[in-house]
Amino acid sequence: MKRFLVLFLFGTLQASQDSTTLNVSMVTEKWRQTQPQSLSEAVRWGSLEQVRVFLWQRWNPNAWDEAGRASMHYAVFRGSDEAIPILRALLAARGDILVKDRYGATVVDDALTLGNREALNIFIVDYGLNLTDNDLRKKYPVINEFLADFVFTRSPAIIPI
Repeated sequence: MKRFLVLFLFGTLQASQDSTTLNVSMVTEKWRQTQPQSLSEAVRWGSLEQVRVFLWQRWNPNAWDEAGRASMHYAVFRGSDEAIPILRALLAARGDILVKDRYGATVVDDALTLGNREALNIFIVDYGLNLTDNDLRKKYPVINEFLADFVFTRSPAIIPI
């Protein structure tokens, strides 16, 4: 055990008979390649734990990455059930549903284009997104279909008399 620790601390680990050397820097580099290096990458990979770590480190969910998109866009692109907690975490960290990418499309535009009903439900119920604008309905015909089967998931507020 002591020999292993000494070898590990000095940066090389040797196998017993064939004298194969494994460099610790190679191991750490391999480990680094299996971990997301940015908030956008963590969202693309669907790793809620890593997203929470980056948000805890105060990464901006509205900042663009190399591709010109914010993390919010990638959360909407995923469109799966596992992306909803990620989207909620980004929104809780002051993510903006109207942040634009380099092409000028907002997160709401992406959700409408992709037909991401779960994201649209969050935007309408929790953030008061208004989809009754006629210009929006002409641009995105999916709005009419979405509003036809839209179900409010938030209970109405009870006001004491």
